[in-house]
Amino acid sequence: MRQTDTFEAKRFRDDLGREVPPHAHDRGQFTCVISGAISQETPTRLWVVPRQRLVWTPPGVTHSARAAGPVEGWLVLVPPRFAARLPSQVCVLKTSALVLAILERLTELDDTNDATAKLLSRVILLELDRAEAVGLEIPLPRSRRLRAIADRLIDDPSEARSLDDWAREAALSRRSFTRHFEAETGLSFSQWHRRVVARQAIDLLSAGESVSSVALTLGYESVSAFIAMFKRLYGAPPARFVAGGD
Repeated sequence: MRQTDTFEAKRFRDDLGREVPPHAHDRGQFTCVISGAISQETPTRLWVVPRQRLVWTPPGVTHSARAAGPVEGWLVLVPPRFAARLPSQVCVLKTSALVLAILERLTELDDTNDATAKLLSRVILLELDRAEAVGLEIPLPRSRRLRAIADRLIDDPSEARSLDDWAREAALSRRSFTRHFEAETGLSFSQWHRRVVARQAIDLLSAGESVSSVALTLGYESVSAFIAMFKRLYGAPPARFVAGGD
Protein backbone atom coordinates (compact mmCIF):
# COMPACT_ATOMS: atom_id res chain seq x y z
CA MET A 1 0.00 0.00 0.00
CA ARG A 2 1.21 3.50 -0.78
CA GLN A 3 2.33 5.92 1.93
CA THR A 4 -0.28 8.71 2.15
CA ASP A 5 -1.69 11.16 4.67
CA THR A 6 -4.94 9.20 4.99
CA PHE A 7 -6.07 6.02 6.66
CA GLU A 8 -5.59 2.98 4.42
CA ALA A 9 -7.49 -0.28 4.86
CA LYS A 10 -6.67 -3.69 3.48
CA ARG A 11 -8.96 -6.69 3.91
CA PHE A 12 -7.46 -9.97 5.15
CA ARG A 13 -8.67 -13.53 5.52
CA ASP A 14 -6.91 -16.47 7.19
CA ASP A 15 -8.52 -19.90 7.17
CA LEU A 16 -5.51 -21.72 8.67
CA GLY A 17 -4.99 -19.99 12.02
CA ARG A 18 -1.45 -18.89 11.23
CA GLU A 19 0.94 -16.83 13.36
CA VAL A 20 2.55 -13.52 12.44
CA PRO A 21 6.03 -13.26 14.05
CA PRO A 22 7.13 -10.22 16.08
CA HIS A 23 7.44 -7.06 14.00
CA ALA A 24 6.80 -3.30 14.14
CA HIS A 25 5.43 -0.64 11.77
CA ASP A 26 6.52 2.92 11.01
CA ARG A 27 2.83 3.85 10.94
CA GLY A 28 0.15 3.06 13.49
CA GLN A 29 -2.09 0.08 12.82
CA PHE A 30 -5.65 -0.89 13.64
CA THR A 31 -6.60 -4.52 13.22
CA CYS A 32 -10.36 -4.83 12.86
CA VAL A 33 -11.90 -8.28 13.30
CA ILE A 34 -15.22 -8.90 11.55
CA SER A 35 -15.37 -12.67 12.09
CA GLY A 36 -13.39 -15.05 14.27
CA ALA A 37 -10.86 -13.83 16.82
CA ILE A 38 -7.16 -13.06 17.00
CA SER A 39 -4.61 -12.77 19.78
CA GLN A 40 -1.99 -10.03 19.76
CA GLU A 41 1.06 -10.03 22.00
CA THR A 42 3.72 -7.53 23.01
CA PRO A 43 6.64 -8.33 25.36
CA THR A 44 4.49 -7.39 28.39
CA ARG A 45 0.85 -8.10 27.48
CA LEU A 46 -1.46 -10.36 25.54
CA TRP A 47 -4.80 -9.28 24.03
CA VAL A 48 -7.67 -11.29 22.63
CA VAL A 49 -9.66 -9.48 19.95
CA PRO A 50 -13.12 -10.81 18.99
CA ARG A 51 -15.33 -9.49 16.22
CA GLN A 52 -16.37 -5.83 15.96
CA ARG A 53 -13.34 -4.65 17.92
CA LEU A 54 -10.25 -2.74 16.89
CA VAL A 55 -6.85 -3.40 18.38
CA TRP A 56 -4.72 -0.27 18.14
CA THR A 57 -0.94 -0.65 17.83
CA PRO A 58 1.06 2.63 17.91
CA PRO A 59 3.99 3.15 15.53
CA GLY A 60 7.19 1.35 16.53
CA VAL A 61 5.60 -1.12 18.98
CA THR A 62 6.83 -4.68 18.48
CA HIS A 63 3.97 -7.17 18.39
CA SER A 64 3.00 -10.59 17.10
CA ALA A 65 -0.42 -12.00 16.22
CA ARG A 66 -2.16 -15.36 16.01
CA ALA A 67 -5.54 -16.56 14.79
CA ALA A 68 -6.99 -19.50 16.72
CA GLY A 69 -9.04 -20.49 13.66
CA PRO A 70 -10.56 -18.89 10.56
CA VAL A 71 -10.56 -15.12 10.88
CA GLU A 72 -11.46 -12.20 8.63
CA GLY A 73 -11.04 -8.47 9.00
CA TRP A 74 -9.16 -5.34 7.96
CA LEU A 75 -5.68 -3.97 8.58
CA VAL A 76 -5.84 -0.20 8.84
CA LEU A 77 -2.62 1.83 8.50
CA VAL A 78 -2.67 5.21 10.25
CA PRO A 79 -0.38 8.10 9.15
CA PRO A 80 1.95 9.49 11.85
CA ARG A 81 0.09 12.82 12.22
CA PHE A 82 -3.12 10.94 13.05
CA ALA A 83 -1.34 8.34 15.19
CA ALA A 84 -0.04 11.13 17.44
CA ARG A 85 -3.66 11.91 18.43
CA LEU A 86 -4.42 8.28 19.38
CA PRO A 87 -3.42 6.32 22.52
CA SER A 88 0.31 5.80 23.09
CA GLN A 89 -0.27 2.21 24.26
CA VAL A 90 -1.79 -0.86 22.61
CA CYS A 91 -5.50 -1.10 23.42
CA VAL A 92 -8.70 -2.75 22.18
CA LEU A 93 -11.69 -0.58 21.24
CA LYS A 94 -15.27 -1.55 20.54
CA THR A 95 -16.22 -0.28 17.11
CA SER A 96 -19.44 1.20 15.76
CA ALA A 97 -21.34 0.10 12.67
CA LEU A 98 -20.32 3.39 11.06
CA VAL A 99 -16.60 2.70 11.54
CA LEU A 100 -17.01 -0.78 10.04
CA ALA A 101 -18.83 0.67 7.04
CA ILE A 102 -16.12 3.31 6.53
CA LEU A 103 -13.35 0.72 6.75
CA GLU A 104 -15.09 -1.42 4.18
CA ARG A 105 -15.38 1.58 1.88
CA LEU A 106 -11.69 2.38 2.31
CA THR A 107 -10.75 -1.12 1.13
CA GLU A 108 -12.60 -0.38 -2.14
CA LEU A 109 -10.86 2.91 -2.96
CA ASP A 110 -8.04 3.22 -5.50
CA ASP A 111 -5.36 5.88 -6.01
CA THR A 112 -7.82 8.24 -7.72
CA ASN A 113 -10.02 8.59 -4.63
CA ASP A 114 -7.62 10.47 -2.33
CA ALA A 115 -10.13 13.22 -1.49
CA THR A 116 -12.73 10.63 -0.43
CA ALA A 117 -10.14 8.77 1.64
CA LYS A 118 -9.16 11.99 3.47
CA LEU A 119 -12.79 12.78 4.27
CA LEU A 120 -13.43 9.25 5.56
CA SER A 121 -10.25 9.45 7.66
CA ARG A 122 -11.58 12.53 9.47
CA VAL A 123 -14.87 10.75 10.19
CA ILE A 124 -12.96 7.76 11.60
CA LEU A 125 -11.10 10.04 14.02
CA LEU A 126 -14.36 11.61 15.19
CA GLU A 127 -15.85 8.17 15.80
CA LEU A 128 -12.75 6.92 17.61
CA ASP A 129 -13.01 9.84 20.03
CA ARG A 130 -16.23 8.16 21.28
CA ALA A 131 -14.92 4.58 21.17
CA GLU A 132 -14.81 2.64 24.43
CA ALA A 133 -11.75 0.66 25.49
CA VAL A 134 -12.46 -2.99 26.33
CA GLY A 135 -10.40 -4.64 29.08
CA LEU A 136 -9.24 -7.64 27.06
CA GLU A 137 -5.55 -7.52 27.95
CA ILE A 138 -3.67 -10.14 29.94
CA PRO A 139 -0.52 -8.77 31.64
CA LEU A 140 2.48 -11.09 31.38
CA PRO A 141 5.01 -11.72 34.18
CA ARG A 142 8.52 -10.38 33.66
CA SER A 143 10.58 -13.01 35.47
CA ARG A 144 11.64 -16.15 33.60
CA ARG A 145 10.14 -18.64 36.08
CA LEU A 146 6.74 -16.99 36.30
CA ARG A 147 6.62 -16.31 32.56
CA ALA A 148 7.19 -20.02 31.87
CA ILE A 149 4.19 -20.90 34.03
CA ALA A 150 2.09 -18.15 32.45
CA ASP A 151 2.91 -19.43 28.96
CA ARG A 152 1.84 -22.96 29.91
CA LEU A 153 -1.47 -21.77 31.27
CA ILE A 154 -2.09 -19.59 28.22
CA ASP A 155 -1.56 -22.69 26.07
CA ASP A 156 -3.83 -24.81 28.29
CA PRO A 157 -5.89 -22.81 30.84
CA SER A 158 -7.66 -25.95 32.07
CA GLU A 159 -4.45 -27.65 33.26
CA ALA A 160 -5.43 -29.12 36.63
CA ARG A 161 -2.82 -27.94 39.09
CA SER A 162 -3.21 -26.23 42.43
CA LEU A 163 -1.61 -22.96 43.43
CA ASP A 164 0.80 -24.94 45.62
CA ASP A 165 1.81 -27.04 42.60
CA TRP A 166 2.61 -23.95 40.56
CA ALA A 167 4.55 -22.42 43.45
CA ARG A 168 6.67 -25.57 43.79
CA GLU A 169 7.37 -25.58 40.06
CA ALA A 170 8.60 -22.00 40.35
CA ALA A 171 10.76 -23.04 43.34
CA LEU A 172 8.89 -20.55 45.54
CA SER A 173 6.76 -20.77 48.63
CA ARG A 174 3.04 -20.26 48.09
CA ARG A 175 3.25 -16.84 49.73
CA SER A 176 6.25 -15.73 47.64
CA PHE A 177 4.67 -17.04 44.44
CA THR A 178 1.45 -15.10 44.95
CA ARG A 179 3.30 -11.95 46.03
CA HIS A 180 5.69 -11.98 43.05
CA PHE A 181 2.95 -12.85 40.57
CA GLU A 182 0.78 -9.93 41.68
CA ALA A 183 3.75 -7.55 41.74
CA GLU A 184 4.64 -8.45 38.15
CA THR A 185 1.14 -8.50 36.63
CA GLY A 186 -0.95 -6.24 38.84
CA LEU A 187 -3.42 -9.10 39.34
CA SER A 188 -3.73 -11.93 41.82
CA PHE A 189 -3.00 -15.35 40.34
CA SER A 190 -6.69 -16.29 40.41
CA GLN A 191 -7.74 -13.01 38.75
CA TRP A 192 -5.10 -13.50 36.07
CA HIS A 193 -6.11 -17.11 35.47
CA ARG A 194 -9.76 -16.11 34.99
CA ARG A 195 -8.69 -13.74 32.21
CA VAL A 196 -6.73 -16.53 30.54
CA VAL A 197 -9.73 -18.86 30.75
CA ALA A 198 -11.99 -16.15 29.30
CA ARG A 199 -9.52 -15.56 26.49
CA GLN A 200 -9.66 -19.22 25.45
CA ALA A 201 -13.45 -19.12 25.76
CA ILE A 202 -13.55 -16.20 23.30
CA ASP A 203 -11.36 -18.17 20.87
CA LEU A 204 -13.60 -21.24 21.07
CA LEU A 205 -16.87 -19.33 20.86
CA SER A 206 -15.57 -17.31 17.91
CA ALA A 207 -14.80 -20.62 16.17
CA GLY A 208 -18.47 -21.61 16.50
CA GLU A 209 -18.52 -23.79 19.63
CA SER A 210 -21.54 -23.60 21.92
CA VAL A 211 -21.44 -22.01 25.37
CA SER A 212 -22.16 -25.36 27.04
CA SER A 213 -19.36 -27.07 25.10
CA VAL A 214 -16.89 -24.33 25.99
CA ALA A 215 -17.85 -24.48 29.68
CA LEU A 216 -17.20 -28.23 29.69
CA THR A 217 -13.89 -27.87 27.84
CA LEU A 218 -12.68 -25.31 30.35
CA GLY A 219 -13.52 -27.52 33.32
CA TYR A 220 -16.60 -25.76 34.69
CA GLU A 221 -19.07 -27.95 36.56
CA SER A 222 -22.02 -25.94 35.28
CA VAL A 223 -22.74 -23.64 32.36
CA SER A 224 -24.22 -21.06 34.71
CA ALA A 225 -20.96 -20.84 36.69
CA PHE A 226 -19.02 -20.23 33.47
CA ILE A 227 -21.48 -17.55 32.30
CA ALA A 228 -21.32 -15.84 35.71
CA MET A 229 -17.50 -15.73 35.56
CA PHE A 230 -17.58 -14.26 32.05
CA LYS A 231 -20.19 -11.63 32.94
CA ARG A 232 -18.14 -10.49 35.94
CA LEU A 233 -15.18 -9.88 33.64
CA TYR A 234 -16.87 -8.33 30.61
CA GLY A 235 -20.36 -7.27 31.71
CA ALA A 236 -22.19 -9.47 29.19
CA PRO A 237 -22.91 -13.18 28.65
CA PRO A 238 -20.26 -14.89 26.50
CA ALA A 239 -22.38 -15.50 23.39
CA ARG A 240 -23.59 -11.89 23.25
CA PHE A 241 -20.14 -10.50 23.95
CA VAL A 242 -18.49 -12.52 21.19
CA ALA A 243 -21.27 -11.56 18.77
CA GLY A 244 -20.41 -7.90 19.39
CA GLY A 245 -23.59 -7.08 21.30
CA ASP A 246 -22.09 -6.11 24.68
